[in-house]
Amino acid sequence: MTAVPGEIFYYVHHHGGGHRSRAREILRHLEADVFLLSSLPRPPDLDAWVPAGSTARRDWLELAWDTGDGADPAAAARYEDPDAGGLLHWVPIGHHGLQLRHQQLTAAIAEHSPALLVSDVSAEIACVARLSGVPVVSVLLPGRRDDAPHRLAFELSRGLLAPWPRPPTAPEWLRPWASRTFFAGGIGAEVAATARSAAGQVAGRTVIPAFGTDPAPQQQWRAAAAASRTWNWQLDAELLPVQQWRQRLAAADVVIAHAGLGTIADLAVTGRRSVIIPQPRPFGEQDATAELVRSLGIGSLVLPDWPTVGDWDALLDRVSAGPADDWSAWSVQDGARRAAKWLLEQAT
Repeated sequence: MTAVPGEIFYYVHHHGGGHRSRAREILRHLEADVFLLSSLPRPPDLDAWVPAGSTARRDWLELAWDTGDGADPAAAARYEDPDAGGLLHWVPIGHHGLQLRHQQLTAAIAEHSPALLVSDVSAEIACVARLSGVPVVSVLLPGRRDDAPHRLAFELSRGLLAPWPRPPTAPEWLRPWASRTFFAGGIGAEVAATARSAAGQVAGRTVIPAFGTDPAPQQQWRAAAAASRTWNWQLDAELLPVQQWRQRLAAADVVIAHAGLGTIADLAVTGRRSVIIPQPRPFGEQDATAELVRSLGIGSLVLPDWPTVGDWDALLDRVSAGPADDWSAWSVQDGARRAAKWLLEQAT
């Protein structure tokens, strides 16, 4: 194992599944002991988040929730001055869970003396770590992130890790931190080349919705599936275990997806033809990701909104008959390995 002066701490945000999946793929290439922190429970397969044959350790500290009621952010309205007048994202006065999680973080820092903390992603965690004398790398997500909390976290960070490919034109707002931003390319899980046979034989041309933890418009999907004369809609796929779901995705003729980084990386790994419909996100994250897909010439059909039910068959026919999506520009083949190598350099 490459020597580092201490463990690497890695913060995993609790919202959705993308932060955890990204950590897993990066850590599978990271030859260092890593101590993960999150409000999420310890994953049952955490010990497998290591390179093949590695003796690197993986530990997990479950942090107190800093939301109002478990994972429910709607309770935030009860709290006073939750963003410190716009200087931070979430620091409600008198919030016991927030106080506990920061106490847990600083106690762990004092015990372990980490060489680096990776923040994916929290401006407050980055600030607390740096105030505790720990160098920080912040994960940079797409979208316009030039508000005061992001600027503070970026200024405090040794580097910014962008888990997406370098855009043809970098956004103007990113210029102050351009020299310390590392574009790793997409980061996704490997899917076996035999996915179509592993998924089983499915009659007809198949289409699968891929919207992560977004509440999929089930009524619309069901109506489209019922109205379809030529397409087999795999509406049950997202209820499957992750590996089986990825096999179904890899076997589909067309994938209808949101523009979350994890889902886009899955599309890139499997090389599927796709229809991408970005969903509302803070800072325009999915709109920016969809625009990057378009600007890189990948060939996915990017739509601003949902087609009407009766339009789906013709739209899917057009996508299926057109050129295959060229996902090579998403650079997903080695993104996790590049990210791990760069993080190790930041920690030494």
